[in-house]
Amino acid sequence: MKNFTEILTQQALKQPDAIAVIREDEHISYQRLEELVWQCVMYLYQQGVREGDVVVHIFEDELLIVIAMLANARMGATMLSVPETVPKNFLQETIKEVNVSFILSDLHINNSIHLNAISLKKEFFKEIKADKSIYVENPKVPWLIIIGSGSTGKQKLIPIDHDKFINRLELTKNWFPIIKSDIVTSFTPLDYGSAKEIFCQTLTMSATYFLLPKNKISIYLINKYHITILHSTVFHIEKLLQNIAPSSRQTLNKLKILLMGASRISSNLRQRIKSILTNNLYVRYGTNELGTVSITSIDKVFSSNETVGFSIKGIELEIVNENGSIQSKDKPGVIRIKSPAMINGYLNDKEASKKAFKNGWFYPGDIGKFTEDGQLIHVGRADDMMIMNGINIYPSQIENAILQHPDVEEAFAFPLKHKIAQDLPVCAVVLKKESNVSQKILMHYAHEHLGAYSPQLIVILDKDPRNQQGKIVRTDLIKIVQQKIQEYSKKDINLQAVIPMRYKQTFTKTQITLKKNIFLDISLLDSYLNNVFDIIIEKLSFNELSTQKTYLFNIAWRYLLLRKSLLQAINIPVFDTGKVISITENEDKFIIALHTPVITNIPLKIYKNINNLTGFVLPQIAINQNKNKIESLYKQIMDKLNALKKQIDVRYAGKSTLPILQVAHKKQIPFEHLGSGLYQLGWGKKLQIISRSASWHDSFIGALLSENKILASKRLKNAGFPVPKHAVANTFEEALNIAKKLKFPLVTKPIDLNRSEGVSVDIVNEELLQKGFELANKNKKAVIIEQQIAGVCTRVFIANHKMYYAVKRLPKSVVGDGKHTIQQLIILANQKNEKLPPWKRTEYFPSDNDASIAIKNAGFIFDDIVEDGRLVPLRKIESAQWGGYDEDVTHTIHPDNIAIALRAAELFGLQVAGIDIISPDITKPWYANGAIINEVNFAPLYGGGEIARSTISEFLDDLIDGDGRIPITVLVGDDNALKQAKKLQEEAIKRNKNVYISTHNQTFNQHQNEVIITFNSLFQRTKALLMNQEVEALILVVQTDEWLRTGLPIDTIDNLIMINKNIQDTTHIPNVFGQLITLLKTVNGI
Repeated sequence: MKNFTEILTQQALKQPDAIAVIREDEHISYQRLEELVWQCVMYLYQQGVREGDVVVHIFEDELLIVIAMLANARMGATMLSVPETVPKNFLQETIKEVNVSFILSDLHINNSIHLNAISLKKEFFKEIKADKSIYVENPKVPWLIIIGSGSTGKQKLIPIDHDKFINRLELTKNWFPIIKSDIVTSFTPLDYGSAKEIFCQTLTMSATYFLLPKNKISIYLINKYHITILHSTVFHIEKLLQNIAPSSRQTLNKLKILLMGASRISSNLRQRIKSILTNNLYVRYGTNELGTVSITSIDKVFSSNETVGFSIKGIELEIVNENGSIQSKDKPGVIRIKSPAMINGYLNDKEASKKAFKNGWFYPGDIGKFTEDGQLIHVGRADDMMIMNGINIYPSQIENAILQHPDVEEAFAFPLKHKIAQDLPVCAVVLKKESNVSQKILMHYAHEHLGAYSPQLIVILDKDPRNQQGKIVRTDLIKIVQQKIQEYSKKDINLQAVIPMRYKQTFTKTQITLKKNIFLDISLLDSYLNNVFDIIIEKLSFNELSTQKTYLFNIAWRYLLLRKSLLQAINIPVFDTGKVISITENEDKFIIALHTPVITNIPLKIYKNINNLTGFVLPQIAINQNKNKIESLYKQIMDKLNALKKQIDVRYAGKSTLPILQVAHKKQIPFEHLGSGLYQLGWGKKLQIISRSASWHDSFIGALLSENKILASKRLKNAGFPVPKHAVANTFEEALNIAKKLKFPLVTKPIDLNRSEGVSVDIVNEELLQKGFELANKNKKAVIIEQQIAGVCTRVFIANHKMYYAVKRLPKSVVGDGKHTIQQLIILANQKNEKLPPWKRTEYFPSDNDASIAIKNAGFIFDDIVEDGRLVPLRKIESAQWGGYDEDVTHTIHPDNIAIALRAAELFGLQVAGIDIISPDITKPWYANGAIINEVNFAPLYGGGEIARSTISEFLDDLIDGDGRIPITVLVGDDNALKQAKKLQEEAIKRNKNVYISTHNQTFNQHQNEVIITFNSLFQRTKALLMNQEVEALILVVQTDEWLRTGLPIDTIDNLIMINKNIQDTTHIPNVFGQLITLLKTVNGI
């Protein structure tokens, strides 16, 4: 078995300077990629990885995926690649099944996964020299295990051997029309096996692969980087088309090949691609088990709408009946394939292997037929063939007929089991945007065109469930359809009201207008929002407004996205985007009503100003199309944001609060602003309160001690911790006397130090001492004169009695690339920074005299070209004024240094603390090299960098029980509902649960004693009880229609029980009970 990575080695010898990979403005040659792979091989070897080991790869950085997968294969190990979003339980089960040895990642690995975790970043192996003796020329194990897409049920583990993979790459030459000058990319992330194969095909053909940023599906990027070959799925192309005006033509006209697969490409979609994107469409059929099987020809892809093309040279493809005999043309049968690239069977699944691999043939479980000229028609899955009352019905028969209806966008047919009929054909459809055709009309159409082969039920969906590879997830589809069937069968309540949107955050109504004579180009708008304002265009969700014009939906949606971004720019933690309610029009304008999220206890005038600013900016983006005008627009935005900040008299969220709440929101942990930047996370017994990174478990006295640097140092010293010698000076004369006692070198800093502001280091004489004293004494306060300790400051972040991460706090730096001078690197870094909106920019990279000194002290000058990956400092130390560079030492810090950091946090009574240790070598224990504790920080900055952000999820897991929610039961009705609530409470009390009951005017605790609360409102009483830590569960008795007026106080109801319709009507709206039940069902999941 030959090692397939030899392909890269040969390319590096043949064309060393040719570009192998592009990532935005970074171009990596074949030679450089070869070097990076070898360096990574050595790094993995040093970490203990050996031939035959199975290594899980979980990466965010696509370039690291490339380097790590090639390195893994080169050393004869097996790679199991999974997306970073993979569920923990699924990952643990898979790890157990395939006997994994290591987890390799550029993310923070959760400690609950008990494996050897290897952290990998490019800088970790930049100085490692290659030892090519580690190369495994003939690996004995698969290089890759692919996890099957799961679109058809049980996940399959597909092992890919080196020799079989080399055969796949050789077969590529028979069907993949690619040349050396091509630039190839794929919308599917490299986490997936199909994308890895595309990447390796690109290397085999000497071309260049472009790494698209994850989840960025953008015409702008395809055109900007001159992509010639694009691989895509239906899912990604549909997402792309949603953001393009239907009137657009040939927006990807420079694309040589648009190659699509992974699921059926309908005739409707093919025609839209031809009209809006490109004529150069190729459709292929293939499987993970053996690669590509067939591909369409450019002259038949549109004329033969159902075809997936001719079988490729080197592949045997047959259609057989259930007995294995060849079927006649035009007659559907089972597809079977024979290929030199075919795997031998599934991993640890003899039953599935026996079913799929027979007598040298692979049976993918698909039904197909041939056209007269030999093209393959993919009819559907074999396990989807339906037998109803003895009649064989294929999904494609139904789908092709339904798709001919002018209002149908997509159709998916499958069976539901029936005791008598055996299979009931069901068809799920997605309608075109402006269609309002009914289910009844579609059923009539199906009977007219299909007769006995007609589906027994047609279900209209808002959207189809697809995985990231674009395949329909059948299990999810069936669940959705079954839920719809249940909805159709409910006749007991007549629900007339429009269901309001469910929010994790409170919302208010907003109205915007758009003049009819103004047209905003959606594609251009997306380009600027994406690349200039750094806004990711989230997927549209306008299910209730399908009869309105797509163009207006898109404009309104982008208004909401920009509004959210501007709110976050002033630290308002709004993470929900909002929703379009309605669109109306008059003679000259459209009027769009929106639901816009807000945070409680923040004045509505702030939101009004942001809404006005958003309305001003959005059309300006489409008008201003050059750099100068964009910078001018930036200035106008910043002027308005700064003016708005002056109106804010309290901090509503600090720099740490925003990232913490963002992760809480993703984890569906409820939070509420209490005022002055204090936030409650969770409900009742599970609640926690935070301010920035601090929690309410932090000692107030400890916080005061830590903020006074003299008292803090004294406490540490008296407790036996290593601290630097220091003294306080109020005048320069006092500073001189102290310097004589402590001896140079010294450090000067303000007594009320805040993140290194006003700090001077390397003070070696009286002149520098005077400058340092004056800088620290700017506010006419005392100055600390401190003995300088050799080493680098490392921030150890402690919370919940453990360390989450540790970083060396290096000064503001640029990173060498082996091509540009230091001066050029500074310019490039500032240019990259300037591309971001001002509120997302870091401190600029200086090239002043202080930078020159720092560069000189590092042994360089501005005109030097520094080796790739080498840091060049631009300041002596990290500071708030200039920022810094964090080097991750989480996995290398000595355990005794972690232990002393934990002791220091405990000494001050802080649940959350940033402990700064100055050490010559943080990998050695503090007592062995003269290290000291420099500071104990209360409410340390958290989430400012990538390393810290990667730990927030774990931080919240430790801080809060689950999602922070308590069980909530709602009963609707009169006093009988209250009686039933008390019975439920009695049952809970027997299980030792502190369950409270509340109506709008009475509240009872777990002892069934009445609790006096001043509110005569169930909304306010519920809010009050969610703040009570004694409450483990709530039973709410709804006896009035109050919530129709106030909205719901919670966003989740676990149980909804309707006792009777006897509720007090105070709103006097029609069908008050029905409206109330509809509202409750929006958060009960019914």
